[in-house]
Amino acid sequence: MLSSVLVVLLSLTTPVASTEVDSSSLGCPLIGQEYGIGSRDSEKRAFSQLQPLIGKRFSAIDTMKEYKYSVGIFRDAVDGFKNVGVLQESLLDKRVHVLGFYNSTRIYSGDDCVVIEYLHGEKYHSHCGGKQTGHHYL
Repeated sequence: MLSSVLVVLLSLTTPVASTEVDSSSLGCPLIGQEYGIGSRDSEKRAFSQLQPLIGKRFSAIDTMKEYKYSVGIFRDAVDGFKNVGVLQESLLDKRVHVLGFYNSTRIYSGDDCVVIEYLHGEKYHSHCGGKQTGHHYL
């Protein structure tokens, strides 16, 4: 069975022009900013690298054709689900689960990748000790 973790691979090999990006204007305060964690410069660099993708939506169906995953890059993954960055929908019974919110975000970057972590999704019902979901996107 496919894990509920969805990885979106985004190639950022083309250099992106550096721009001043303010996460608060996107409605997605970064967790590190709230708690004074992380480097503001690295967050700005990560947002700069993501600029071509901000506001876009992606979806995928797992190989077992049981679930559809919808991801919004700093926008609602699906209309009608405010601040939801990741949504899992059962293709069998149409139940939906919120896996993470874009207004509860951590972001960091490496030399050739950016990781977005949407946090505070629904708690797992039957596994992972009932912990809250949170998902990383690369």
